[in-house]
Amino acid sequence: MAYDIFHSYGLDKIHDSFTESYDYKDNDVEQWKLIKQKDVQDSDGFLTQYSWYTNGVKHIFMFGDSDLYDPDEDYADWSTESEQEAEEWFDSYTGFEDDSSIDFEDEDLDESYTGNANFMNDGFNRVFGEGLDLED
Repeated sequence: MAYDIFHSYGLDKIHDSFTESYDYKDNDVEQWKLIKQKDVQDSDGFLTQYSWYTNGVKHIFMFGDSDLYDPDEDYADWSTESEQEAEEWFDSYTGFEDDSSIDFEDEDLDESYTGNANFMNDGFNRVFGEGLDLED
């Protein structure tokens, strides 16, 4: 019984010590207010959410589904203290829609695949000879 009392008392002290040292204000979801949200294209070409939050002083922008990603300054896509800059940023943001690095044509993939397949067949034929019968 003495152990149970000590154990319970010790856990309470550890919990109190932790809660006093942790600053809940830093990343509390409740302190951020959602201003606007829109769908934008991600790097894979799929639509995802882009959210604008403010805590009254700072404006942050989060990329990704708001059900999965809470507002967090450490992971914000962009941040500012100016409401005007924030609104301009949000209104002009289009995600990866204009990113030319993800633009490609299906023919490019087919040529690449065909070229690699032909190279591999040529190499196989040079090493093992043409007309190799694999049925036997």
